Amino acid sequence: MSSPCRWATVAALTILALAGVPNSASGAVVCERESMRSPRAAGPALTEAITLKAEPASDVVNFGGHRNQQTIEVEMKPPDGTKLPAGLTPDQLAIYTPKQFRRVSDKEEETKLEYPKFTEPVISRDEISFTACLTGDNVKAGRYTGEIRLRGPDGLGPGDMTVTVNAKAGTGFYVWFIVALGVAMFLLWFQEFRKGATKRDFGLGFLIVSAGALLAAMSAMYKVYYDDPSWGSDVFIAGAALVGTAFSAAGVKAFYDALRK
Repeated sequence: MSSPCRWATVAALTILALAGVPNSASGAVVCERESMRSPRAAGPALTEAITLKAEPASDVVNFGGHRNQQTIEVEMKPPDGTKLPAGLTPDQLAIYTPKQFRRVSDKEEETKLEYPKFTEPVISRDEISFTACLTGDNVKAGRYTGEIRLRGPDGLGPGDMTVTVNAKAGTGFYVWFIVALGVAMFLLWFQEFRKGATKRDFGLGFLIVSAGALLAAMSAMYKVYYDDPSWGSDVFIAGAALVGTAFSAAGVKAFYDALRK
């Protein structure tokens, strides 16, 4: 294999590998607490109501092309100058999602995520903190929205955090990437063939320019994938867009040919 072709092949494999690199750091947390609307134990009602506020009020989780567990750090705080009641225990708190996270789409069938699980909350007089774990099992590409809610004894809470979950198509991208790359290579060859190119015309110069054009196409395709956190919710439309970027390779080659004239 010639150096330019080898370079293009290595670049393609590198881009495919990067597209599916998982975030392994999020897999270290173990969440065993189920989503429950009612506390496990009753607590004394508060004499003065305290409304909890999530910080941040919203968060975004990106699965990317993999489906490893993702986590969200949640903090619920009372208003400034207000302290949480002494003696508050994790069993007196309910942590849950009011509804399953749903995919946001007017065209695709409704899809829901599994209910998240949680770590046991850590309680101080100033805040309640815990971690929510989202599993990627059977998650289809798309954008999902939902809420995480915490409430306690009568008069405490509730506090809500709005969560957006994005998931990309992993395997679908690899398939369309290879298809689009094949289209780009065919277009480059076909351009030369139409001009009546001979075997000599497919020499080192052609390979160098073609490798550069293919790298441009691969970069454009990966950028499309990278910039869309929910790429592949409609895999055929998204794949067709990738194939469209393959024409950029032919465009680079045509521009080079124009300069030589």
